[in-house]
Amino acid sequence: MIFSDLALNSDSEDYLQTQGLIETVLSSENPDLVVLVGDIVDPAHSDEYAFHFSSALELIKNMNVPWMWTGGNKIPDIDNGRLHEMDYEYGMSLSWTGHIWNMHQENPTGKIYE
Repeated sequence: MIFSDLALNSDSEDYLQTQGLIETVLSSENPDLVVLVGDIVDPAHSDEYAFHFSSALELIKNMNVPWMWTGGNKIPDIDNGRLHEMDYEYGMSLSWTGHIWNMHQENPTGKIYE
């Protein structure tokens, strides 16, 4: 199952609607793996990023479904290393993100990913 650009923020109505949709889809489809593509949290909410990140993944984690996260836009004041740490700290063995992030891999232009 793929969820793309959840972009959660502190708008409670949007948040509750998104969480309700995630819960409905997870319950009806019972996936073996969830792939999260793009921004899980609205990048404009970097000050509350960890809270929204863990809240967004709570339903997936409670259903004991493994997930992978591709990452999204650059988050102000949070580097990829910290995003990886948040994902791993929260998801532990359920998160496969650590298997796909390589903080030292070069892209085709020769620049190091940040």
